[in-house]
Amino acid sequence: MRKSVILLLCFAILGAGLAGCGNSNATDTTDTTKKADTAVQDEKAYFTPNWSDEWKGLKSQVLLVTVVKRDNANIKTSDIKDEGIVRIKLRTQNTSEQTMQTFLNEAKLTIGKSEYKVSKERSTNIEPAIDKGRSVETILMFYIPTLKSAKKIDTAKLEWTVSTEADKAKVNDTNSKKYQVDLKLSAK
Repeated sequence: MRKSVILLLCFAILGAGLAGCGNSNATDTTDTTKKADTAVQDEKAYFTPNWSDEWKGLKSQVLLVTVVKRDNANIKTSDIKDEGIVRIKLRTQNTSEQTMQTFLNEAKLTIGKSEYKVSKERSTNIEPAIDKGRSVETILMFYIPTLKSAKKIDTAKLEWTVSTEADKAKVNDTNSKKYQVDLKLSAK
């Protein structure tokens, strides 16, 4: 009987010690969550344009456009000082029998009367060549110096060229197509 009481007492002490450790971790998690809840939020808007095209076996489709109006506090703490970011997700699939070129590394976005070049450093999968049978999802990043709202861009046009010719100097009207896609980026 005496051994049972001592054993029970040891388990109680061990349990209390472990419970104390558990409470400490729970408090830390709650504090972290509270800090995250008070973080400044950027204004974001998502648009799913209904645009796709096929040219000589090269299928192109705009999947998603995300517009971000950055908060001033976030701008101050970032190396990017632009107020707006436009992120365009594009899928390109080569069903032809040859390597096709998408010169997305030279894409332009026009908003109103202002033209913006694609950020080559922050965009992904913008290499021009797409081998036959390959599908590529590209993220095009455009940085807008001043933007009033993520939900009120009335006129935007995305431009890029696709071609069967790898040498940009040899691209002409017969071996290429220039895309000028109108994007509706307004919550109206």
